[in-house]
Amino acid sequence: MYICTPMRIFLFSLLAIAALASCSEFGRVLKSKDVELKYVKAIQYTDSGECYKALPLLEELMGLCRGTDKAEKVFYYYATAHFCVEDYYLAGYYYKQFTRTYPTSAYAEDCLFHYAL
Repeated sequence: MYICTPMRIFLFSLLAIAALASCSEFGRVLKSKDVELKYVKAIQYTDSGECYKALPLLEELMGLCRGTDKAEKVFYYYATAHFCVEDYYLAGYYYKQFTRTYPTSAYAEDCLFHYAL
């Protein structure tokens, strides 16, 4: 089957545009090296109930934010994202670990409550 040259160029251009457009916002955030962007999007995804998107970001942030002032909030949201996706066993484990690591945190009471569930 022969396709004329202008048609080939058009089809090739259409395929190239489709390939470039297929990278979603989540994919760009996940591949990004910007820790602040990942942090903001992970919190945003968790708050909006898109916890399956938040989990890989939070998992990466757990290591990147260790020892910083963001570590406490990342840890809390990581446990909450597990609870959101109904992985109650892991959520309970992380809630308990959170209360052991940050016993005086503002989130500690909420974590103990969720752990008891």
